[in-house]
Amino acid sequence: MDWGEPLDAYRLFGWNSCMILPYCYVQFFDRITIPQKPKPIYSAKVTAYALNVRKGPGLNYDPIGHRLAGDIVEVYETSNGWARIGEGQWVSLNWIVRI
Repeated sequence: MDWGEPLDAYRLFGWNSCMILPYCYVQFFDRITIPQKPKPIYSAKVTAYALNVRKGPGLNYDPIGHRLAGDIVEVYETSNGWARIGEGQWVSLNWIVRI
């Protein structure tokens, strides 16, 4: 039997249990795909004393944290001088160096 294949109540419960119980039900299972964690394109070292981490790639996005000099970050994508180091976490490429 494959995942997602419909089950009938008789195979799941049998005749007697469906006749005794006031109700019968069947639970279906669907095959789901678990997304793979994205792989970084490279690692980088923070060179600024304290580097703001922002919600998006630009100064118009609010800071949500910071990284300190010497911290190692994983870069997943770059855009217009900014690097995404996590989901919704961006830093300026001016303050990190590829290692």
